[in-house]
Amino acid sequence: MAHTRITPTTDKTLSLPRRSLLLALGLALIGGLVAPMNALALQLSPSSLNFSATQGGGAPSSQTLTFWKNSQASRSWTTTARVPWLSASPSSGSLTTERDQVHVMVNPAGLAPGAYSSSLIITTTGADGTIRKTAVPVSLTVTSGSSGGFTITPPSLSYTGTVNGPNQVAGVVVTNTGSSPLTVTWHDNIGWLIATSGDTVTMPPGGSATISHTASPSLWGVGTFTGVATITGGGVTKHVPVTMTVTKGSTTPSIGLSPASLAYSGTVGGANPAPQVINVSNSGGGTLTWTATDNAAWLTVTPATGTNSGTLTASVNLSGLAAGTYHAAVTISGSGVTAKTVPVTLTVSAAAAPAIGLNPTSLSFSGTVGGANPAAKSIGISNAGGGTLTWTASDNAAWLTLSPTSGTNSGTVSASVNLSGLAAGTYNAAVTISATGAAAKTVPVTLTVNAPTTSPSIGFSPTSLTFSATAGGSNPAGKSFIITNPGGGTLTWSISDNAAWLSVTPTSGTTTTETDTLTASVNLSGLAVGTYNGTITITAAGASNSPRTIPVTLTVSAATAGGTATLSWNANGESDLGGYKIYRATASGAYGAPIATLSKTTTSYVVTGLQAGTTYFFVITAYDSAGHESVFSNEVSKSIF
Repeated sequence: MAHTRITPTTDKTLSLPRRSLLLALGLALIGGLVAPMNALALQLSPSSLNFSATQGGGAPSSQTLTFWKNSQASRSWTTTARVPWLSASPSSGSLTTERDQVHVMVNPAGLAPGAYSSSLIITTTGADGTIRKTAVPVSLTVTSGSSGGFTITPPSLSYTGTVNGPNQVAGVVVTNTGSSPLTVTWHDNIGWLIATSGDTVTMPPGGSATISHTASPSLWGVGTFTGVATITGGGVTKHVPVTMTVTKGSTTPSIGLSPASLAYSGTVGGANPAPQVINVSNSGGGTLTWTATDNAAWLTVTPATGTNSGTLTASVNLSGLAAGTYHAAVTISGSGVTAKTVPVTLTVSAAAAPAIGLNPTSLSFSGTVGGANPAAKSIGISNAGGGTLTWTASDNAAWLTLSPTSGTNSGTVSASVNLSGLAAGTYNAAVTISATGAAAKTVPVTLTVNAPTTSPSIGFSPTSLTFSATAGGSNPAGKSFIITNPGGGTLTWSISDNAAWLSVTPTSGTTTTETDTLTASVNLSGLAVGTYNGTITITAAGASNSPRTIPVTLTVSAATAGGTATLSWNANGESDLGGYKIYRATASGAYGAPIATLSKTTTSYVVTGLQAGTTYFFVITAYDSAGHESVFSNEVSKSIF
C-alpha cells in the first residue's frame, strides 16, 4: 500500500488529505507497529491474541481481529491456521471497504493442561498481484479442572436401638464441589451395617447423592459399637465415623397401631367400599396378647385376637344405611397394657341421579320414491349418571319405527324407515328417550326422499351363452338368462336373434325393478359337425344403453359309436321350479356329479355314448330358482348289448 511521504520543512505547510491523516493517527493510536507502514501487508488490531480454557470444559469465547488496507486499491485476503485447535471465520474476503474483521476461535478439546502457542497467517494479494503474509501470534493456556472435591453431611453416622428391636436406617449426603462429574464409593468392614442403597454414586458438578445403610441392633447385645467407613472419589478419601448404641429396652408390652385412623366412603345402595387394614405391633418388650373389638353394626374387624405383631382387616357394610356421616372405633386391648383405639369414619353419599347418554346424537336416511327402504340405523343408550336408568323410546312420525321401545341402563334402539306412500322431499322427525328421574333427550331424524330416475336401462345376466350337442342327437337343454332394469322408470324390451338354429322365449316384456327370466333354445336339425355363432339382441325404447347383445356359441360334435338310453319323467308342478339334473352310474347308488342340467320345460333326455356289455343306472332330481335340489328320483337301469 503506497503512502504520502512527509518531508520536514520550515518554509511551507504540507496539507495531508483528511482520510490519510485519520488512517495514520488511528494506526499510531491502536496499532503498536513500529515498522514503516508501506512495508506491512496489513494494519492489524490487536497485534496478538490470548485465550485460556479448562481441561474438559467448553471452548472460550471467540476474539475479533480487525485489519485495514494500506492504499485505495482493493485486495483479497485468506486466513490459515497452523494448528488444529485454531480457526478463523470467515476464512477469506476482499478489502473493498476500509477494513475487515474475522472471528478467531480455539478448541481445547483433547488438550492436556499446559501452554500452547501458534499463529494465524493472513495472506493478502494486491491489485498488482503482489502477495504478502502477516502472522498474528495466538496463545492458549489450558488449566486442570477441579474434579475430586466433595463434602459429606452429616460427617458421621449414629444409630440407636434396643435388643430385639427394629432395624435402623440412616445415611449421608455426598455433594460434588468440583466442576466435573464425580463418582464416589463407600467402603466399610462393619459387620452390623448393611447397605440400603448402592455404595457407588455418580454426581454432576454441584450435584448430590445419598448413601444409606441399615444397622441391625437385634443381632447384638447391649453396648456401644463403633467403626469407620471411607468414601473415596476423584483422588480424595474421607472418613465417616459410625456408632451404634444398643440398650436393653422395656420388658413391658405396649400396643403399637398403624394407621392412627380409618376413613371410608360409599353411596346409598352402592357397593361396599374396599376393606382396610390396621397393623398391630408390640412397641414395648415381653409378649403382647391383644384383643380387637368394634362398636358399630356396620363395621366388622377380623381376627379378634392375636399375639405381638399382626394385621386386622376392617370391613364396612352399607346395607340399610342412609346418606350421612357415621363414626365408630376399633379398640385394641390386652392384659397389663393400655388399650388403644383407631377412630373410624364412614361417609355415605346420596345415590347419583341417572342421566341419559346417546350415541349418535342425530340420524339421517335417504331413499327414492318407490324404491327399497334404507337400512335401519342404531342409537346407543347408556346411563351417564348413577343409580338405575329405566328408559323408554318414542318417535313422532308414521314413517319411523323403533325397536325396542324400552330398556334398563345400556341398550341399543334400532330405527327403521318405511318409504311407502312418501313423495319426494325432506322429512324431519325426532326419537325421544325418556327416563324416570332423568332429563329426556331427543335424537333428530332426517329423511331425504329423492325422485325416481326416469330413464330405464338394459341389464342382463349371464353375458354369454354356450351350447354343445352331438350331430344327429337330441337338442341340448335350453339355457336361461335374466333381464333387469338397473335404471328407473319402466323398461319395455324385445328380443331378436340372427340364427335359424336359435330361438328365445318370450320375445318381449316389461321390467321395472324386478327381473324377467328368458330361455334360449337350440335346434340341431340339419346342422353338420362344427361351431356356430349367433347373437341375441335386446332392444328397449328410451333405454340409455339400447341395444344390448348376448353372444351365443353352439358346438356340434360328431356322434360316437355306442348305445343310448332315453329317459322321460313327469313334470314337477312347483311354481319356483328351476329345472332338472340327470345322474348316471355303473353301480346302483354310486352317483357322482350330474351328467346334464336341463331347463324346467324339458321332460325327456337321451343319454348317448353308452358302451356295450355295461349296465347303467340313472336317477333325476329337480332344483328350484334358489338352487335347492330335491332328493333322487326312483332309480332305473339299462344294459347295453
